[in-house]
Amino acid sequence: MLTSQSDVIRRAREVGLQLPDDQRIALGVTLILMAATPRSHIAVRRAERMIADHGRALTAEAMRAAEGQFEAPFIDLTIDTTHGSSIDRHPGADIGAEAPRPRAYISSLRAAWAGLKAAERRFADSIWGDVTATACVALIAVALVIVAGVLQ
Repeated sequence: MLTSQSDVIRRAREVGLQLPDDQRIALGVTLILMAATPRSHIAVRRAERMIADHGRALTAEAMRAAEGQFEAPFIDLTIDTTHGSSIDRHPGADIGAEAPRPRAYISSLRAAWAGLKAAERRFADSIWGDVTATACVALIAVALVIVAGVLQ
């Protein structure tokens, strides 16, 4: 039974080793498309970035190999597990820009931002969003009338 994220990753590697690249990609896309809960969208966005970074690294590797300058770019690539804090390191990262931040800190900020955005969206779509907008327009109109009266 798969009881932790590391068990899932280990099992996915076992299954993936038996498949060619196109079938691995199809399996990964199928699994990502199955994400259905709002909380999983953060993980899907993170997967999107990881896949894009991996694709760029593979393209760069192919171009270097074609030029005769082959290097192994995936030495620092890490796999997330539930053990300890992992650092956001991936091919193509700007190493000199700043020290990497732990993923737990980044994930909590993203989760908080997503919660604020969802609350704002709900508020804006409700009647209270319309009432607030009407009050703001009325206050701006009164302020403009007062400013126009003072300037005369």
